[in-house]
Amino acid sequence: MAIYHLSMKPISRSAGRSATAAAAYRAGCKIGDERTGEIHDYTRKRGVLHTEVILPGGGTAYRSDFWNDIEAHHKRGDAVLAREIEVSLPTDLTQDQRQALAVSYARELADRYGVAADVALHAPRILKDKDFEATPDRYFEKDPETGEKTNGNWHAHILLSACHVEPDGTLGKKAVELDPIHCQRAKIENAADQERQRWADLVNDALLEAQHKTAQVDHRTLDAQGIDRLPQRHLGPSATGYETRTREKSWRRLDQEQEAADRLARAKELGELERQQSRQVDHSILDLSGDLAAAKAERDQEAERQQAVAKAERDRMGERAATTLMRHLDGIEGGQTFTLNRPDGTQKTLPIRDYLDEALKRGFTAIDPQAEPVAWVNPETGKRILIHDKDMAQVLRAAHAVNPDIRQAIQAADRRRAAKARPAQAIQRQTGPEIE
Repeated sequence: MAIYHLSMKPISRSAGRSATAAAAYRAGCKIGDERTGEIHDYTRKRGVLHTEVILPGGGTAYRSDFWNDIEAHHKRGDAVLAREIEVSLPTDLTQDQRQALAVSYARELADRYGVAADVALHAPRILKDKDFEATPDRYFEKDPETGEKTNGNWHAHILLSACHVEPDGTLGKKAVELDPIHCQRAKIENAADQERQRWADLVNDALLEAQHKTAQVDHRTLDAQGIDRLPQRHLGPSATGYETRTREKSWRRLDQEQEAADRLARAKELGELERQQSRQVDHSILDLSGDLAAAKAERDQEAERQQAVAKAERDRMGERAATTLMRHLDGIEGGQTFTLNRPDGTQKTLPIRDYLDEALKRGFTAIDPQAEPVAWVNPETGKRILIHDKDMAQVLRAAHAVNPDIRQAIQAADRRRAAKARPAQAIQRQTGPEIE
């Protein structure tokens, strides 16, 4: 079954990442970072099927040397070092066909943007019995050769240099065509949107060439395709890893299940409302000689009832948003750190919660919900901070869903968390500490 997926994201120092580590992980190799002295050894990583570094014009380079040159080329402490394109490869194709598709696309990207492309093909993850304990109904495919169950996720990572590269490997200026902020300012289509359509065309051509005429993909949204169903949602590696380790459902899965339950409840209420309205229409032919005052009163009562249903819906969504925010705040209380890049190029690491409180004190009380990555905004000065850290971004988005004023949302959530913790503290005082 062919499933469409293409995502594009930056590899940035501001998020505490490096190009050498990203390349080593995706290629399953060992790279020493000459800038920091760190050794990134992923030689024990399984499932790496093919890797290749491609330069414009069809040349190649030694992976370790090239990405160390990239690290030395970019001087800023918050530099974007590379941009990664991740694509899903059709299970309908053979391994050789998938490799040819991914490598040819990487060559096309290198030539189109004048950058280097480091492509790595990864096999699906093998599923074991413990993977099915938390989620027995999870999707799986059987490997026709080994008979092992896998998640069916054949995919490729294509790491693009953030700067132009000459055919001989010489590094140049920033590849602004890959920068979504530049594209937005220039009012041109960004690279991710262009590549989504191009990748769909390449996949469909490969499927047709392999005689899979009915297996086709579409990069458009379900609404644009005229399909009336909810889109599937990806759990992601963090949630999947949590479920594998703990054999419990992750908070992301719980959120999705709660959202599905809310949608069913709303659909049920709307259905009941439509049935009541239909019955009222059937009996709405009034005798002009009848009591018009009674009809008006009935109309007003119906309007109040509809307003009550709408208010209940808003309250339920607000409660769900507040619960999600509290969960994210609980998540950053465990000592997670945030790497801050200073203007002088140095870095400072501090607890995420401390940085959050300090920024709120300095007036950063709003976010730009349309920005990617999340833009934390001071409404008074207009100053913006781009947040690449995943945990911090989740907290800010969850707070914005509760209240556009981030500070008020987090203060309210902290009060609720404190109130929730008081009963447990009271029980502890009554029972005393446990005796070991």
